[in-house]
Amino acid sequence: MKDFRCLVASIKALSRSIIITKDTNILEVLGRGCLLIGVDAMHWNTRARKKAMTEAWIWSVLMDRIFASPFALSEDHGGTMTDLWYRLFGADHDHSWPVPSMACEQRRYKTMDHYVNAFGLNDFKDNGEGSGSAMHDNDFDSLYHEDRACFPVRNKAISIISSRLATVSAKGDFAQIPGIIDRAMTLALEMSLQRCRLQVTYPAVNANFVESQMSAVADADGEDMQDGVVAFVVHPGLTKWGDANGKDLDQRYDIAPSLVQLQPLKSCAPE
Repeated sequence: MKDFRCLVASIKALSRSIIITKDTNILEVLGRGCLLIGVDAMHWNTRARKKAMTEAWIWSVLMDRIFASPFALSEDHGGTMTDLWYRLFGADHDHSWPVPSMACEQRRYKTMDHYVNAFGLNDFKDNGEGSGSAMHDNDFDSLYHEDRACFPVRNKAISIISSRLATVSAKGDFAQIPGIIDRAMTLALEMSLQRCRLQVTYPAVNANFVESQMSAVADADGEDMQDGVVAFVVHPGLTKWGDANGKDLDQRYDIAPSLVQLQPLKSCAPE
């Protein structure tokens, strides 16, 4: 999906614009997001790795605030809708989502369709990627202005990322942040309205490398490392279950792989 790849590129550009000094304890400043849990601190001992960690941390905020569930964009109602979804269909699939089924996915996209209509996001369906036309900056302005139900989620995500990155460095292309959040929210909304299951996914630390689901960071010699286990995730991937009609929901297709740093199996710390 083009929108997901554009989001990946914009987050990478933001993370690389941050000037990080050699002595900065970036883990202490940013904290551990969901992509950083269980990662050994030794992996953040170079400037390049610190920039990769910054990228992973930005994605962690988006995962927690925007992609945590199909209903995450509604600060007031998202938790209630998500809890009901879990009660009805369980939490036994990737990242504790329900196992995809026709009843589960119908409940999800019909609920979100009602949400879009009830909270004034109808113009998303008219102007957004879901209708086959590209989103432009002025479209984001109309989608996410202050009287929309999802504005608090947007504002909080911008505040968290802006304030933490400013603590790391006074220099960086922070003007990108609102646009990144807007694009993430639009992508999340688009995903929630599909009949198939679309989900932002990532492997666990120490998971075996799976070529169909992951892409590995090249090693110091520029060679692609294709053997080992996950040391850390730089950015998540986008995964689809089922077809456009909401059938064959047991079939997984990785649209965009997660980018991971691998380490040899023998380097893993024992559990």
